Amino acid sequence: MEKPKPAPPFPSGRRLESWKEIAKYLDRDVRTVQRWEESKGLPVRRLPGGEMARVYALESELDAWWDSRGVHLIAEADAQPVRVPNRRYKARWAGFALAGAGLVALALWWLLPGRKLPEPHLVPLTSYVGEVLYPSFSPDSKQVVFTWNGEKQDNHDLYVKLVGEGDPLRLTTDPAWDGMASWSPDGSHIAFLRWPIGSPKAQILVMPALGGGERKLADVLINEIWPMPLFSWTRDGGELIAGWPESPHRTALCRLDVNSGERKRLTTPPVGWWGDDSPVVSPDGTRVAFIRRRGPDQGNLYLLRLTGDHEAAGEPRELTHESCCVANPMWTGNGREILYVNRETDITRLHRIAAQPGAQPQLVRTIGALGTHLSVSPRGDKLLYVSGSVDSDLWRIDLPSRQKHQGKRAELGIGALRVLSSSRLDAMPDFSPDGRRVAFCTNRSGTMEVWVAEADGSRSRQLTFLGGPQALLPRWSPDGREIAFHANTARNRDVYVISAEGGKPRAVTNGPGNNFVASWSRDGKWIYYASDRGGAFECWKAPSAGGDAVQVTKQGSYGGIESVDGRYLYYAKTLASGAIWRVPVTGGEERPVHPAVRAFRVPWNFAVTGAGIYTVATEAPLSRFRLQLYSPRSGNLEILAEVGKSLGRSMAISPDDRWFMFQDYPARHGDLMLVENFR
Repeated sequence: MEKPKPAPPFPSGRRLESWKEIAKYLDRDVRTVQRWEESKGLPVRRLPGGEMARVYALESELDAWWDSRGVHLIAEADAQPVRVPNRRYKARWAGFALAGAGLVALALWWLLPGRKLPEPHLVPLTSYVGEVLYPSFSPDSKQVVFTWNGEKQDNHDLYVKLVGEGDPLRLTTDPAWDGMASWSPDGSHIAFLRWPIGSPKAQILVMPALGGGERKLADVLINEIWPMPLFSWTRDGGELIAGWPESPHRTALCRLDVNSGERKRLTTPPVGWWGDDSPVVSPDGTRVAFIRRRGPDQGNLYLLRLTGDHEAAGEPRELTHESCCVANPMWTGNGREILYVNRETDITRLHRIAAQPGAQPQLVRTIGALGTHLSVSPRGDKLLYVSGSVDSDLWRIDLPSRQKHQGKRAELGIGALRVLSSSRLDAMPDFSPDGRRVAFCTNRSGTMEVWVAEADGSRSRQLTFLGGPQALLPRWSPDGREIAFHANTARNRDVYVISAEGGKPRAVTNGPGNNFVASWSRDGKWIYYASDRGGAFECWKAPSAGGDAVQVTKQGSYGGIESVDGRYLYYAKTLASGAIWRVPVTGGEERPVHPAVRAFRVPWNFAVTGAGIYTVATEAPLSRFRLQLYSPRSGNLEILAEVGKSLGRSMAISPDDRWFMFQDYPARHGDLMLVENFR
């Protein structure tokens, strides 16, 4: 028997323009295919004009329909001599014509009500040391491209591996972070993101699937949200559809030509919304599913039809109506449903929903607990995800005495003590005014909540119990009695205050807009925060006892920290590694303080004490960084210490300048897990 040739990974989306063409493609007569449309759900479409209107069908939809029903049709009572569809199916089904009675028996067995489908089977695809991220199947489902920080855990690069045994092949070696890879439909190229960690910009590149020959398509802003996926290829391989950050908090879908780099807008999100991201093009190339976000965690699944030129054919239609945390959309192999993740708590839940408005989502119950960064094979029978949880700890360093340190070289390799540690995220520390306690955020209880511990990490206890909205960035009041924080609620972000002993939080803000990154004035009468209520993010301050808010900055700001004497507000204007600026608290000139004084990675990553402004800087954030102190009085910038640790997104200095606490770089300790026989 001639061995069937493998089917092409992505069947053609060519239109068949009449009953005659449809019948010829399926190798049947017109009456049979018309009967199949009425009784078997053959996917035939009609142009406007009633029953006599012209019909057409897409080859890819016919292929998917035959995949699911072809064996059944062979067993029909009025079956014709066994024939199979043209093109790829002639080879695939050639053996059926020769199998005769055995094939009919197989078909009858398939129809038995008690027949069991193969059970989903879970196996590890990798078992490497270090961190693996963002897997993506090749079009033939035989290979996987993913990000790994290597055996030495020193750099995140792209690797490709066969599904099954075998060592991975390293594709990239650039010192920047490489990830978010996606195969072209013909399997010849891979598009990916390259980010120098801490930079406000990244690059979208394309390279051959075996590596080498990298070609930059575009520079792109780093958004606060890292959507999954970042982009998706069109069916002809000529364009990428991407969630394009127009600002750090505003994205829209665009089309990016992979040859010229030309970019064209595809969607226009509502004014005031965070925007559109996570696009996935349907198997037949006629639709794109994506997430439209009202706020950072408040997104839902939308569906947009595309023309043959990849332009929008109408307005997007909302599919899901969840209150929070819809992410990671994926098409099923037949293009009829969309899978998506809901991660409102620390548990990932996978849902499926028919690709049509009004459908109801269904929970996928066949594969147990999941991780993150999910990817479905093009045929829909395999699922990949990254197991494990993200781990980040808080470290403390004893700073050299200011008197002893003055005028001396920085201490190299200064020792760090891990003081707050768990198997989950521990982040965003802040010392109490007396330096004896630390407030921090952790998801030890399942969601990010505010906790309090002694400065040495002992006697930690949970302070907030929001149970869903993330409580972030706690900041002590000057008298040590209260803690301000912000929470990502179902509507937006708002600032709250809670007693340092616990209890019910009270709202400081209640809209409009997103309000976050809170801090106290030195006298405790005001709470500063960032807000986009006027469109762009600016620093506002509200009376801590309640009352109307007052705008402080006019040229952009993400919150801020007041100077010890209460005269100035120090702040960053940009989301990623922005320069530190200052403005009088009563208003006035806004100006940068020093070119090298920057908030690394995020706008709250600096501290202000009586000694000056503490910042961190690094060229290798996965292995080392420098702690710097800038004196606004003298204008001097000192390097206090060089620390041989990775650096995350938060830091704190004790009020007496004795201790420096920082978050290490979050790492995921897990494997790529493969679910076979997925359904």
